[in-house]
Amino acid sequence: MTNKMAFHKLAMSLTALNLILFVLNTFVIKFLSRYLFYLSGLYLPVILILIYLTLILYYLIKKEKINLRLLILISCTNLFCVLIYSIYMSKALMVR
Repeated sequence: MTNKMAFHKLAMSLTALNLILFVLNTFVIKFLSRYLFYLSGLYLPVILILIYLTLILYYLIKKEKINLRLLILISCTNLFCVLIYSIYMSKALMVR
């Protein structure tokens, strides 16, 4: 396996991990909360940010114009958004 193929595989794995974590997080919160529609003010912007970052990452991977630092930065940003989203939603559910 060449370095280019290994890098591409790593990039796609990180992108898939971000999406899987976000989907799992969303379903867990949806099943835990009957009041999800009250919290939709943050729900939609976070979804849009994550989709936007993932599409940028996918485009850069396809065009092969990405380096490892940028890949790690975008992936960490996605994971950070998921973490902030889950903390906010869990605290909002505790208040209810």
